[in-house]
Amino acid sequence: MSAPPSPARRTPQHRGALLTALAALLLFFLFSAARAAAQAAPEGSVWARIEASGVIRLGFPGDYAPFALAPASGKGWQGLDVALLSRFAARHHLHAVFVKTSWAGLAADLRAGRFEIAGGGVSITPEREKIGLFSRPYLTDGKTVIAPCATAQHFATLTDIDRPELRVLVNPGGTNEAFDRRFLPHARLVLWPDNRSIFQALAAGKGDLMITDAIEARYQAHRVAGLCAPFASHPFTRSEKAFFLVSDPPLKEALDRFLDEEERSGELARLISRSLD
Repeated sequence: MSAPPSPARRTPQHRGALLTALAALLLFFLFSAARAAAQAAPEGSVWARIEASGVIRLGFPGDYAPFALAPASGKGWQGLDVALLSRFAARHHLHAVFVKTSWAGLAADLRAGRFEIAGGGVSITPEREKIGLFSRPYLTDGKTVIAPCATAQHFATLTDIDRPELRVLVNPGGTNEAFDRRFLPHARLVLWPDNRSIFQALAAGKGDLMITDAIEARYQAHRVAGLCAPFASHPFTRSEKAFFLVSDPPLKEALDRFLDEEERSGELARLISRSLD
């Protein structure tokens, strides 16, 4: 009777199985390494440069509550977008530098490299999409009327507004002016360059109404005596607010991932609610 095989002995079948397992393990490690490399920012990307420098530049017109308001002293920026992008910078251990821009110069300043991300209540538009990328939207909004309470109910439709005797106050350079010029060819547009004082001007009778985003209309109607936004819950249009950034997919991926996390945690909803208080 022959002795049983030694435990150290390997049959051809055993050796084949071992080689197959080792090959599978090697492929797993190679795949994991390739995936990690693909997820890492390319060496020449804007995001890689930001991470290496530890500094990110954020552009805001700074005149659009509740999204971003610039302080007179240069310090103490406030608003929803300021809070969100500050949290994004902190999440990645970056120093945030705030850059003042304007609505008329926003796209040109981004293209010129004055900042990597623009915020402050930016709407997604086809014109801007030709210049840079947008983050995933974080808020849905639309254009509505804000006017003195005594007459606000008279402006339920664009037909009600598009009359030559009506003065429509508008801040130049942004989507409000673009909307007014497209849909109100007969109304009299009154350009008011200072968006921080335009609602007080409206309340003081410098215009008959203004068309702006519903979130801003609600915000200002609660803060400026005599102004109402009766149709804010069903605006004329539907638009999306997002962050406007340089054409760098790794930066967009990092920002989108952050916004997804803020939404899942409930922090995004809390910040939006807090900004309207």
